[in-house]
This record gives sequence, C-alpha cells and structure tokens, in this order.
Amino acid sequence: EEEEEEEGNEGADTKDVDSEQAKILNRRMRNRKHAAATRRRKKESMNAMLEELDQLRKDKMKWATAEERERQIKLRRRTWVDCTHRAFSLQTNYNSNPAAWASCFDPNVVLVQPVTPYRSCDTSRLDPTTSRCELVGIPALMKNAVRCIHRSAHP
Repeated sequence: EEEEEEEGNEGADTKDVDSEQAKILNRRMRNRKHAAATRRRKKESMNAMLEELDQLRKDKMKWATAEERERQIKLRRRTWVDCTHRAFSLQTNYNSNPAAWASCFDPNVVLVQPVTPYRSCDTSRLDPTTSRCELVGIPALMKNAVRCIHRSAHP
C-alpha cells in the first residue's frame, strides 16, 4: 500500500510540476506578447513624433521666410521714405550736384507727376491724356527742381 501511495504522490508531484511549468510558459508568452505590443506602440509613437517634428520644422521655415520677407519689405519702405526725404531736401535747397541726386535716385529714374496750375512742366514730356508729366533721369529732376524754385520765387 505504501508503494501505491508513493506512486500516487509522485503523480501529484508531476501534475504540480507540469502545472507550474505551464504557468511559467503562459507567463512567458504573455510577456512576449506584451513586449511586442510595447515595441510596436513605441515605434508608432516615435514615427508620429518624427512626423510632427518635420511639420514643425517646415512651419518654422515658412515663418522665418515670411519674417524675412516682412523685414525686407520694411527695409525697402524705410529706404524709400529716407530717399524721398533726401530728394525733397535736394529739391527744396536746389542742390546742383548730380552726385547728391544720384545718392537718392538711379540714373535712369522715371518720375511721373500730375500737372497742376501751380507747377510748370516740360511740355515735351507732357501726356495730355492723363495730364501727367514724365521726368526721365537725374538731369530732368534737377531741371524740374529749378523750375519749382523759380516758380515759387516769382509767383
């Protein structure tokens, strides 16, 4: 009888060992599945972050380009305003130095002015359809400045 009991106990021990091994194998399988899912989620998350980073870099470049464009526009406006002030000063003081005028204007400048009763105009440059006078080049601007001075000096 004792031998039978021992054989019965041995069967129970074998079942316990098999059950324990099955638990370990099940735990390992769950761990593998969880690890694979974690790696997959990490990879997806990393890809999403890289895409967002690329988009942010593109947006930054657009903003920097737009900012630079705005800066250039402001610079051109400021340059134009400064040049206009200098030109008015040259005209008001009748500066006869072409180099001073060239600091404000391109040598091939074209200035279109409206014709008014208070301003004389070179009739060779007058457009009767628009009542505008076209001044071409620095010498024409200087000549126009002389006319303004003489006209204002002799009303």
